[in-house]
Amino acid sequence: MASDPVLLEAALDAAVATPRFHALVIVVFAAAGLLLAAVGVAGTAGREVIGRTREIGIRLALGAVPRRVVWQIVRQGLVATVAGLTFGLAGAAALGTVLSARLFELAPRDPTMLGGSVLLLLVVATLARYLPARKAARVDPTTALRCD
Repeated sequence: MASDPVLLEAALDAAVATPRFHALVIVVFAAAGLLLAAVGVAGTAGREVIGRTREIGIRLALGAVPRRVVWQIVRQGLVATVAGLTFGLAGAAALGTVLSARLFELAPRDPTMLGGSVLLLLVVATLARYLPARKAARVDPTTALRCD
């Protein structure tokens, strides 16, 4: 006898269930990795800037413009961030072909995804250095020089 009739939607859902699950797992791990990277960058940058409060106080006491001090700290962090993103993009390009077998309709080196990730990490890294640097630049130089 003939097999039971199945709706086309049900057949398609069954056919793509496993690849859809794999894609979901990849997205969850990618989001967790991005969150960990953002928290790590923010924590490291914040800790470094807090450790440089005395240096910032000395610069301000000697007449440095607070805005330029903040920009210098942000720029130093961006150099390291750009270097890290360059290595990350190289790794993403190498692993993109491996992951493309698991993801449908996604190019191994999708410029939208890579560009969005790079942009997001650049924004996070910039804010992670800018906010503590701005706070440190607002500290009174005599207070910064007194604390040990």
